[in-house]
Amino acid sequence: MVAFEDSVYEWCLVCGGPSFAPDPKTEAETVELEEEKKAIRSNLAGLEWLNTFVGVLETEELIPLGCYDRYGGFDNADESRPPFLTAFSLTLSDPGEGQCGLACHEKCFKVLQRDLGYTLRYQDVWPLLMEEKDELHNSFEWNCYGGMHKYYGENKPFEYSKLVADGNTWMLQDPLTNGKNAQRIVEIWRTLMHDGFKKEEHNTSTAEASTTVPAKDSVVVAAKDSEVSEPAKGQVVQAAKDEVVPGKVEV
Repeated sequence: MVAFEDSVYEWCLVCGGPSFAPDPKTEAETVELEEEKKAIRSNLAGLEWLNTFVGVLETEELIPLGCYDRYGGFDNADESRPPFLTAFSLTLSDPGEGQCGLACHEKCFKVLQRDLGYTLRYQDVWPLLMEEKDELHNSFEWNCYGGMHKYYGENKPFEYSKLVADGNTWMLQDPLTNGKNAQRIVEIWRTLMHDGFKKEEHNTSTAEASTTVPAKDSVVVAAKDSEVSEPAKGQVVQAAKDEVVPGKVEV
C-alpha cells in the first residue's frame, strides 16, 4: 500500500501488481519522445485483467470484488454486502461496517491453485501481516515481488513508463497465459509456503477451503476443509474451461 495526498493505492497480494489497469493514452503523456509514447500505448494495451479482484475473508470465504475505490478498499460485487477493506487498510483505519480480508487479482489466485496446488488462505497470511503491520508490507520478505517493487512510484502509484522502458511489461501480463509472469509468482509463493507460513496453521497435504472463484451474481458459501481435496501431485488444476495455458511452469 502507498498513500498519497488524496488517495491510497493497494497492490495485489499475490503478484504485487497494481489494482487497476492503466490508461495507455494517459500514461503516454508522461513522456516526451514520440517513440516512447508509441511504446507505452502499445505495451500497456489489453491489461484489463488487472481490474478483476477477489477477496478472501477471515472465514476463508472467497468473494468476487468490484472496482477498487483508490482509498484502500473495493466495492463489493454483491451490492447486498458492505464494502470490502484489505487487511493492509486495517492498519490505518477502522473497518466500520465493512468486510475485511486479503485481496488479489482473480487470475493470480488461480495461478497459485494451478501451479502450486495452493488456495490462498487468510489464516496463512494474516500472521505475517500482523508481525509486520507497523511497516505494512514494506519489510515483508516478499516485498520485492520478483522485481515489481522497482516500479512503485514516489510521486505516482506506479511507474508504468519505467517498466515499459525496462522491457518488463511481461510482469503485467495475464499469468494464466504468460509463463514467465506465472513463474515469478510461483517462486515468491513457493518460498512463503515452505518457510513463511506457520506450520501448525498450514499443511499442504490437507484440503483447502475454496478452489473456485464464484460468479459475481452468485451466493457464496465457504467450503469446509473436508469438502474439497487438494490436487494430486502432478495434476493440473484448470482455472476455467476456456483458458488455454501454453507450456508448463516448473514448481
